[in-house]
Amino acid sequence: MKILICSDGHASADNAIRFMAKIAAACSAEVTLLGIIEHPGDESNLVEALGRGAQLLRAAGVQVETVTGQGRPIEQIRQRTLEQHYDLVAVGAERKTSGPFALSRGAYHIVKCIDPPVLVMIGSRAELRRILVCSSGQPSMDRTIELTAAIARSSRAAVTLLHVLAAPPLLYSDLLERQISGVEKLLASNFSLARNLRHEKAAFEKLEAPVEVKLRSGDIADELLREARDHDFDLIVTGSSLSDGIIRTYVMGDVTAAILDGADRAVLVVRHATPTKSQNPYFATLRRIFQALKSKLTS
Repeated sequence: MKILICSDGHASADNAIRFMAKIAAACSAEVTLLGIIEHPGDESNLVEALGRGAQLLRAAGVQVETVTGQGRPIEQIRQRTLEQHYDLVAVGAERKTSGPFALSRGAYHIVKCIDPPVLVMIGSRAELRRILVCSSGQPSMDRTIELTAAIARSSRAAVTLLHVLAAPPLLYSDLLERQISGVEKLLASNFSLARNLRHEKAAFEKLEAPVEVKLRSGDIADELLREARDHDFDLIVTGSSLSDGIIRTYVMGDVTAAILDGADRAVLVVRHATPTKSQNPYFATLRRIFQALKSKLTS
């Protein structure tokens, strides 16, 4: 595994290096520590920070190369990922405000503009024991599963796969609850969502990363963050897709930004292929229920 860790010399970058040291060591990864000089006069502080970071990584048994670049951080990181292959890019992020775009805007732009998975380090955790993976319920998570399983297996971290069902209209909530009551019943059903969750669970297990499947209902970002806080997860993993359409890109960005805005711990965003045919699993579930009811009433 090849990892690019980006530093501007700030405390948030130091937090990212400390967190990634454990992952890189566990995965026997090759690490490039990229120092970015954005403004003239920052050289001495950055060189000192890179020295501390490289020493910390080497103390953890990580093979590290230190390089520097000068200019706008986003452009420097993007150019580096175009010139070299990296399996993972890690950046530190400082929280500026609350609400939309709570993090420094650079974190959002990096997630959106480069192809490798991006780990945004928020806060100062240094341990990786529990990983929470957001399942889209769509057959497009292979890249997310492969990377997460590799990290979990090497770090001996427990993995929980969480799918958030859209909250149904009150008129149909009881009907939906009777049709899907609990994880085991859902996984045993023939709904497309159930088939995809079974595939994801089996994929993790094939990669020697046992996984627990959980369900919640409501807003995706809110429920994901609530689960992370309630059970003290160290890392949140979510998928995201590059899109051709303006509307689809806006929706993708809104969900990803909401997770980043509300998180107080590391968030890993992994690109996956956009499905050729998009289907909301909640509406697909309702459609199957109504078709079954109609069949019973007309038989």
